[in-house]
Amino acid sequence: MAVLLAGCQALRHPLPVVDALSLPKKIHVTSKAFVQGGKIPLANSNYGAGISPDLSWTGVPAAAQSLVLLVQDPDTAQGLYTHWILYNISPKTQTLPAGLPPRRGTLKEGLQGENDSGLLGYFGPMPPDDKPHHYHFQIIALNSRMRPRPGYDTSTILASIHDHAIAGGDLVGLFKKP
Repeated sequence: MAVLLAGCQALRHPLPVVDALSLPKKIHVTSKAFVQGGKIPLANSNYGAGISPDLSWTGVPAAAQSLVLLVQDPDTAQGLYTHWILYNISPKTQTLPAGLPPRRGTLKEGLQGENDSGLLGYFGPMPPDDKPHHYHFQIIALNSRMRPRPGYDTSTILASIHDHAIAGGDLVGLFKKP
């Protein structure tokens, strides 16, 4: 498995980041809101309504015990920034609806962790500069389930991903300050 090291001031230490596309099995991730390499709609940003986009995926291997969704921006001045963590998603799940609420406890879709803003749930794109940022919506299949505890932060999730990832996919959307 390929592991990159990226630093993020908000996290105060370097973290291992899984390159979902380097995993041996590929998951195909799509959205009705934007296409691969396309512009993320204003409504899905924190300049707009800040609602999470819908996501769909195919290609989860039969050996998967759970899925993790990570949404990250590598283009910040501080380094990698995590916008959303959703974990213990059933491997039978193939879609997430738009507008998942930020709440503690189990959603039917899984458990949400804290993003790098220190908030639970989705934190939409909100780059402070005028350059386009790349937002990676990654679905990663794990060969295990994480202990069900809401509010895991990025460090905990990434450690589990590093040890248990068996497949992954990445949908990249672009967004710049309006």
